[in-house]
Amino acid sequence: MRALAAAIGLILVLAGPALAQNDATRLAKLMSEQYAKQAVTALRKGDREAAIGYALRGLPAEPTEEDLAVYHDATFALELAHGARVPRIDQDRSARFSVNSDGTRAFISHWEDSSRPDTGDFPQAIIDPRDGTLIRELEPQIEVHGVTSPGISASFSPDGALLALPSNKTSSVHLYAAEDGTYLGEMKPGAEAASGSGSGYEVGFSNDGRLYARGYLVGRSAGIHIWDVTSRELLHHLPMASRTNARQWPIGWNDSGGLFVQTTLKDQGRRQNDQVTIEKWTLDGRKSDFYSTERPPHDSGIWPFPFPSAGLLLLSVTEGLVALDMATGQVRFSKKASAPFVASARGGQAFVIMPRQLIPPDEFIVVDLQGNELEITGKDAIPFMHDVFSLRGNRITEATGMLATTYTGDGIPSGIELYEEVWGAIDASEKSAIDAERVLKP
Repeated sequence: MRALAAAIGLILVLAGPALAQNDATRLAKLMSEQYAKQAVTALRKGDREAAIGYALRGLPAEPTEEDLAVYHDATFALELAHGARVPRIDQDRSARFSVNSDGTRAFISHWEDSSRPDTGDFPQAIIDPRDGTLIRELEPQIEVHGVTSPGISASFSPDGALLALPSNKTSSVHLYAAEDGTYLGEMKPGAEAASGSGSGYEVGFSNDGRLYARGYLVGRSAGIHIWDVTSRELLHHLPMASRTNARQWPIGWNDSGGLFVQTTLKDQGRRQNDQVTIEKWTLDGRKSDFYSTERPPHDSGIWPFPFPSAGLLLLSVTEGLVALDMATGQVRFSKKASAPFVASARGGQAFVIMPRQLIPPDEFIVVDLQGNELEITGKDAIPFMHDVFSLRGNRITEATGMLATTYTGDGIPSGIELYEEVWGAIDASEKSAIDAERVLKP
């Protein structure tokens, strides 16, 4: 990078003023883009400090708002590095990880298999994901017993104050205070689900945080439990179908305080497409049709992303991503996307879409609530960068908590205010090292 900076200076001396200015601008942008790539690479290795350093090197000293726009890649990298939660911990075993909505607390434990509880060298714990500081090892430790569907970790309430840790062993959900890890109690299932181990389908907290819903399959019994979070009382039990050719499970909260429930009817001969329907269920058991489609029998399935506050249910289906209006069931917009993840962005006024494989930042798509594409920023991509790393820099995260309640960078400043906040937190020696290798303003 120093050689490239020297080349820029040499061009300014040897070339004519206008030509030198154009070439110097192009080379400066190239240098900035390379620093931005190094920043994202460092972040994907869990080195947030290095990522911030590289991003700052990609910007000229005392940048203006215009400079931040010109060196867009470095600005993107700075926003992403500042907001991402990528703690390093002293273990190398695979971990589950969930970050709360204000980014100050996270749940972590090593990944369990189907035959044993979370035990070992890193217990279930609350940490500060900004620096990996241990807040408290949870007590009691919960025997999770297998992977919950759709493979999530424990989840936080929308306001970030509560942690819910479900167990397939008992069909119970255990609550902890996020601030200090204090155990608050157990939300117990009804008798129909308390007879043994089974599978879980986590709906999670309602949009206002008052209720918590969880689907279960224990033996031949299947249903949905809805608890009052404050009292931990079981308020509703909604039976679900459990047959060889029919699978039914909850996929999320809807805009009217009820649930979306998906039913998949399978062709036993696997010669015809599966029939998939989604219904709206009220908490008193009333049902109404919402959406139906077909799915090839070998297809990976339909992935739902419900956003009640925006009134949209996004479905990843065979033909791409479809956004359905929760009130009418009509398609508001669709996007070509291969099995994406979707998270809320910009205070709930946009969605960020990412393919399931780890890809470069410029592969993200951001759309508003009508499906119009927007220019992506680093803040938009923050929900997808939360990961845990070993002290050696190995990524050990296996599954993260619900995207609907994770940290999205709300509260992080933008533009010059962000730059000044980050720059002001760096010590003098590091500032000198960054200034010596910065992009030069042509």
